[in-house]
Amino acid sequence: MNNQEQQPGNISPENSQSPEKEYVDKQKFLHKNALILEVIKNTDIKLLVGHTKIELLSDDEGGFFKVTCDKPGQEIDTIVRIDSEALINGQELVFGRDDINPNDMTISREHFSLKYFDQGDLEGQFKIEDSSTNGTTVKYKKQVN
Repeated sequence: MNNQEQQPGNISPENSQSPEKEYVDKQKFLHKNALILEVIKNTDIKLLVGHTKIELLSDDEGGFFKVTCDKPGQEIDTIVRIDSEALINGQELVFGRDDINPNDMTISREHFSLKYFDQGDLEGQFKIEDSSTNGTTVKYKKQVN
């Protein structure tokens, strides 16, 4: 038998890898409620807070938000650093208008919070909780298989 033939019951190296995980794009509107999300490497979580778009990203220095808004009078294009150490240590971080975009009055003073779970049933997941007047739209990826 040559090297490319396979005996019944044997698994070839090409087939021995677990199948690729599949993800679908999801969107949820939060208003005075929360969403628990699996942390997926190299996958952005996007929020729409008032008229301002926020992308949750990370680099070698930790987590950060890329904040953009194109609405006249509320324009912004900046980076907001997250206290990654506090987040990883289980602290819930609250973000509002002054942190995100002081020009966007549709953002509440305490608009949403982030919490990372490093143990227990929710280990490796984020909680995004909205406590605002106007709500938060969250765009994310969810595993389907």
